[in-house]
Amino acid sequence: MSEELVTWSSREPPLDICGVFGEGASAVKLAARLSADEQQVDVFLGNRALVAIGEPDDLPWVDNATWLGRDGSLLCPTTLRPNVPAALLVAAIRRAGEVDGVAVSTPDRALVLRRPPGAFDRAALADFVERSNER
Repeated sequence: MSEELVTWSSREPPLDICGVFGEGASAVKLAARLSADEQQVDVFLGNRALVAIGEPDDLPWVDNATWLGRDGSLLCPTTLRPNVPAALLVAAIRRAGEVDGVAVSTPDRALVLRRPPGAFDRAALADFVERSNER
């Protein structure tokens, strides 16, 4: 029997959109869209996961992606609120893994995504898509 330590409830009003999260196929689709677009967004990559942070009008949308808002230093779904303080959730996420990068939590995942090393270029997204398609 598993015990959920973090539960989520509806958030009203929703957080302002500051990012978009994709995992698996939606991350690959986001990477492909971002590599084709001219918008200026910050991209953070993980193992089959991607977060793009920027102005809402500059963020691409793909099916099964999640709009993110900022709750302190935590990026989380805009319409959901964790039952624990965001700062505590961020500390737990960082303690369990990477400390550098952005902390992201959804009802299904909690992770830290890192910015590709060096100056961002579209080649990093192409590499991400290629690696993801090989799996």
